[in-house]
Amino acid sequence: VLVVNVGLMTPPLGLNVFIVKGIAKDIPIEDIFKGVIPMIVAVFVCLFILIVFPHFVTFLPSFM
Repeated sequence: VLVVNVGLMTPPLGLNVFIVKGIAKDIPIEDIFKGVIPMIVAVFVCLFILIVFPHFVTFLPSFM
């Protein structure tokens, strides 16, 4: 799910960015892509943590 989220924020798809562009017509698309970069970095940090510490992923399902 996190990787799909990154795919929706980055080119060539960038569907989330194009939706924001449709709402905020006066903001250039380059500025929107620059604004998405911190979110992409945060998602990759989360992915790294989940890969390095898989116990975080399996913690709640282990109680079921």
